[in-house]
Amino acid sequence: MTKEHFQKEAKKYIANAKTLNSLNEKQVKAITELKKTLEHVVYMLHECHDLYMSDVGKLERGFHLLDNAFGTEPTEWELERFAEYDIQWPPKSKTKTKGS
Repeated sequence: MTKEHFQKEAKKYIANAKTLNSLNEKQVKAITELKKTLEHVVYMLHECHDLYMSDVGKLERGFHLLDNAFGTEPTEWELERFAEYDIQWPPKSKTKTKGS
């Protein structure tokens, strides 16, 4: 591996750190916890070819933390409440998402 390769890697880590610094505490916690859980689950699958039910629970928790921290689309239940309270969805100034 060359010096340029490692310079590129260092720049990537700096960019990632800047991105994390721009997030709120809830978002950082969600990413950090899910990353740790995924690392553990992948290890268990490689070593044991199995998962404990507690690991499945951790994956589910990580998913919900991530969804709550970065959710951009309301659930059907929330859409019903929006309609009930006359909240317009999608909002007029909708946040750009991938594919928009």
